[in-house]
Amino acid sequence: MTRGSAPAVLSAASTFAELRYPDSFAATETASGGLLLTYSAAVGFSPTVELLATPSSSPLADATSGILRAASERHPSALVVGADGWDYSVESDASLAHRLTVVAEEGAVDVVTVTYVWATGREHVSLVARAVPSQLHVLGSTFDWIAAQVVLRASADAVLEAARGEGGVAIERALSTRAGFPLPVLPSSAAFVSIAPRLTGDERTALIRGVGKARIGASHGILPRPSRGTEVAQRLREAGLIDEQDRLTADSAVVGQALFRATQVLAARVRRGGRDAVLVAYVAPGGCVVVVHDPTVAEQEAGTLVDESDRFVAVMDAEKLPRFLCSWVGLTPFWPFGDEASATIDDIDRRVARGATDVLVQRPGASLYDLVTTDGTWQRVGPPEDGIHPLRTDPTRAFFDSVLAFCAQAFA
Repeated sequence: MTRGSAPAVLSAASTFAELRYPDSFAATETASGGLLLTYSAAVGFSPTVELLATPSSSPLADATSGILRAASERHPSALVVGADGWDYSVESDASLAHRLTVVAEEGAVDVVTVTYVWATGREHVSLVARAVPSQLHVLGSTFDWIAAQVVLRASADAVLEAARGEGGVAIERALSTRAGFPLPVLPSSAAFVSIAPRLTGDERTALIRGVGKARIGASHGILPRPSRGTEVAQRLREAGLIDEQDRLTADSAVVGQALFRATQVLAARVRRGGRDAVLVAYVAPGGCVVVVHDPTVAEQEAGTLVDESDRFVAVMDAEKLPRFLCSWVGLTPFWPFGDEASATIDDIDRRVARGATDVLVQRPGASLYDLVTTDGTWQRVGPPEDGIHPLRTDPTRAFFDSVLAFCAQAFA
């Protein structure tokens, strides 16, 4: 293949579906009779796409609920960042499949699993794509393209009947009526809990000054002399950020260096009622980020308050930042079937005062602004025209993809 030429499209088949895919993937047959595609150009984590089937006569709604339940049982850290209709029938305008996006901690990194699932009346057919967040930013459209090429061996009538059927799971009644086909109730996301060390402004300043005090036997730096023996030193020692000789630990040195350089990756602000919370992520050495954040608005409402200068400070691999940020802002999945709307700036402020939430995420040169209504629907706030902001339903997967793009652009 010559430089700049389009990738070749290959095909493979199982007993339950046919699949087309670009030649950047290699296909093998699995022991269960499915197909496994492995991305050949990966560095580090190896992205895969697996086509598989599970015998079941239950409808699509049940298949979807089962996948989400299994994800949370497998990984307590799992965050559902997208639940969308997929493979729409032109004749009936029904969603014949669902696309489910879940991100969870797996060892040192986070892994995103995108599952496209159909029901045929005989089996649940799934296409399961897996990649780390930075890879999903590059391969997400390719995963969607592969899923769009799936041809089921079941009859179209059987797939439509399964998509419209109701089984044993709870259904979102009002939304299903509006959409025209059953949509299962989605699981609630686990509430974010701030567990990182909480540092005052003086403690953060001591770490910044400490990284410049490296010496023999204190390769990560040492607490400045004026801070030794003080309450600042005691709190840093209790948090595991300095040892008994006042030497900085590896994590506290990373924090000090990141805060000294002050190179921001992302910043986020959440408002609801009379409360707000801020998060800032900084570039750190070794492919890490340092995240400095307030308690979430929900934590503040529940009574978790800190002094004005106090901030939670966490060190993490860059691949874990998207899930961390989405969990911190309170991203909770919903089926994205809604009407277009608009609001004045005053309208948005009044909604926030009455219990709606606004979420602002920024990187240098770009921003993402959403209004979360009291019923949990996310709406993207567009630029104002004559004081009026257009609001459009913002699927949570779209919000997550925007966060991935921000991270990719910032680290580039």
